[in-house]
Amino acid sequence: MKLESKSVMFRELIQKLDRQLSHVEATDYYGKNMMNSNEKAKHEGNVKNIFLADDFGNIYKPFNQEICTILVNDEIKHKQKGQQ
Repeated sequence: MKLESKSVMFRELIQKLDRQLSHVEATDYYGKNMMNSNEKAKHEGNVKNIFLADDFGNIYKPFNQEICTILVNDEIKHKQKGQQ
């Protein structure tokens, strides 16, 4: 995917989000569906903890719980489709 934006903060945010979502698997350690696993909450927490810092050192966490759940669920759904 080619990004048109020149914003360094935006690119950093997308890279951090991509890195976290790439660690999400379709199944957990025990082979259980990740949608029904306690491990899913860990992945949601990792996405929620993504932060950006501005030039003044202010920290911003751009993802609320609802967005984290939507992104992790979507990642799981597409990885499960890829296994079929």
